[in-house]
Amino acid sequence: MGAWAAAAPSRERTSRPGQGKTDPGDAVAIARITARETGLPPVRLAVGQAADLRALTDYRAQLVAERTALSSRTHAELHGLLPGYHARIPRLTGGRRSSLPCRT
Repeated sequence: MGAWAAAAPSRERTSRPGQGKTDPGDAVAIARITARETGLPPVRLAVGQAADLRALTDYRAQLVAERTALSSRTHAELHGLLPGYHARIPRLTGGRRSSLPCRT
């Protein structure tokens, strides 16, 4: 769908100052072009390796979202338990880590 949106003439998209490009606006532009044009290639559904690649890409996006949420929760917990922890550990990902003090 991104290729169609990129190829859609700007006159097909309605402009709303401050809102930028939107998926619904792109959908309307694509619908207008497909209704007007004849001889467009048929839609190809993802099968075989393309479907597998799409499934893996979607799964990766889900994992990245979960990791981001976990990182945010960890940051919130550390901020509550050890105020100023970020001065000792600027990043929770990668790099050299110093140890946090243990509470007993």
